[in-house]
Amino acid sequence: MGYFQLDRRTGAPVDHNVAPAAGDTSLMAELKQLFRAMHTGTPLDRFPQAAAMFTACLRQYESAAEQTVVLKQLARNLYLLAALADAHWRHQAAMTEDVGAATGGRPLEECARLLSRAFTVTLTDRSGSRRAASLLIVVTLLRCYFRLDTVRLCGNIVRAVEMAPDYPDIGTAFPKAEAVAYWYFRGRVALDQQDYQKAVESLQAAVYWMPARGAERQLRRALVYLIVARMISTGGVPSDPE
Repeated sequence: MGYFQLDRRTGAPVDHNVAPAAGDTSLMAELKQLFRAMHTGTPLDRFPQAAAMFTACLRQYESAAEQTVVLKQLARNLYLLAALADAHWRHQAAMTEDVGAATGGRPLEECARLLSRAFTVTLTDRSGSRRAASLLIVVTLLRCYFRLDTVRLCGNIVRAVEMAPDYPDIGTAFPKAEAVAYWYFRGRVALDQQDYQKAVESLQAAVYWMPARGAERQLRRALVYLIVARMISTGGVPSDPE
């Protein structure tokens, strides 16, 4: 079953099977109601519903594996709609020639605020039930900070992950796609901090574990940064991954 899927190009819902069911929890019923409200309007109109869904799921989180899947999907939806809505918001601000006059706050900034709160909640959950969603939250937050050009804030995030007591091993405890994305952004952050050895180490891991098919664009991007980091740190050029 797909949970609350959105079209990546338009942000419109593609999962129309959200009718109330007898076995729904109060949370699932609330999420379905909010999701149905997203079938009309622009990404800027849909973003408040995505934010409300994400907040509700985080607030009422239980340890069920199904709910972890839902929380991750809602985090993806939140960022997708924030990125799409941000273009509408900036156009609106440009038309009025006044950023403050644009309707509401900037979607990407609100997205980052909600993800930052979720990051704290999932990272500090000693029971381990919410930590299953923590790396996806981290990666999405880092992506948001890069898009907002606030890379300096990323250092606090990676430091918190690396210093968290008993944090699961990133390479074995999380889906490989999430680990690869983390290593990629970890390398980008290290480059910004001029920690070139850490950048090489992280980007090499991202390149090594990246899927051989379906991720050509991401692989090229990671290799570009890896080449830069390697050339600065050692003066050499990395060989192709085996």
